[in-house]
Amino acid sequence: GALSFVAQIKEVEPKTGALIAIAEAQARHGDPLGAQATLAWIERRELSPDTGWRFYSALAQVQRDRDNAPPVLAKILRDVNQTHSPWEPKIVYETVGKAYAAIGLVEEALRIFERISSRHATHGDDLFPPGLGLVREITKANTVAGNVEVAEAWIQTLPSTRQQCYAWLGIVDGCIALS
Repeated sequence: GALSFVAQIKEVEPKTGALIAIAEAQARHGDPLGAQATLAWIERRELSPDTGWRFYSALAQVQRDRDNAPPVLAKILRDVNQTHSPWEPKIVYETVGKAYAAIGLVEEALRIFERISSRHATHGDDLFPPGLGLVREITKANTVAGNVEVAEAWIQTLPSTRQQCYAWLGIVDGCIALS
């Protein structure tokens, strides 16, 4: 029903925003294939600064197939890096990193975390450390893979107590996923 309603919207910006919201809801409720199909309706050339980062974040969120996700995630990063737009790429980078961690590609997720952290070190605010959700996904992925010791050692290297706390929650998430 929501897609039928969106089909009636003529203006590009509201239509794109509505499609992204529908895809995000589909992904949240366990329908990543439906979310991918919904996102496919969006014309990327028409992305504005307000919808661009949301589109790429939603697209990254629905990548759960270990075989097909890496090229899509790499393309998302290329597209975002090539865009000279006022988007906040950190949000997209973090979502891509979380997607890599969710499919067990922890090294790729770590590279993205390092990238976010280095950008934050030169432009950031220490009250809001980068990648809280990402550190949680990285330690969860390590725990699920049986690398709890690696996750614990990595936590000790994190500069922020807030990041360390989220990382410990990732270990808990991993233990719950294994039980």
